[in-house]
Amino acid sequence: MRVLRRSDYRVVKWKNGLGETAEIAIHPANADLTNFEWRVSMASVATGGPFSEFPAIDRHLAILSGDGISLALGNQAPITLTQDTPPLAFPGDVSAAAELLGGKVTDLNAMARRGLGYKPSMTRIDLDGETTIEKTTRFLLIHCATGATDALGAGDTLILDQNEKSPATLRGVAGLYVITF
Repeated sequence: MRVLRRSDYRVVKWKNGLGETAEIAIHPANADLTNFEWRVSMASVATGGPFSEFPAIDRHLAILSGDGISLALGNQAPITLTQDTPPLAFPGDVSAAAELLGGKVTDLNAMARRGLGYKPSMTRIDLDGETTIEKTTRFLLIHCATGATDALGAGDTLILDQNEKSPATLRGVAGLYVITF
């Protein structure tokens, strides 16, 4: 089990060059935006605009702070995402553009390359007490969006990699995002 503090995250430019993201974790560790198997990042979005396209990638997106976004995917009607809506799964090779519903937002983004056997998911847990999260996939990440647990402060992430079998038990009051690959 490894805990990454918010100060550990690497800041990188968006693939489309229109902003920056805090890269929480990438696999394999020496990968970049062209050859990762999976990636988790957190971005500050100050203006609306197009998302970077990621061919053969499945994405999950959640709003961590701010009023939210209206996300247009391909020719579909826009989808509203806020802190209160569940994370949205969508293909990274479909054109996507966001309009802010108010001011700046911070989002959490999880991506996995198709065809490598990963089953990506992202769910939110509102913790008030104790929870045990079983690792049922190769990788388990728990991101603390708000509040704190005994192991994580706001913005920190816990990772159980493919060699670790034990569940993660956390205590506290926090908004957690559980990401699996």
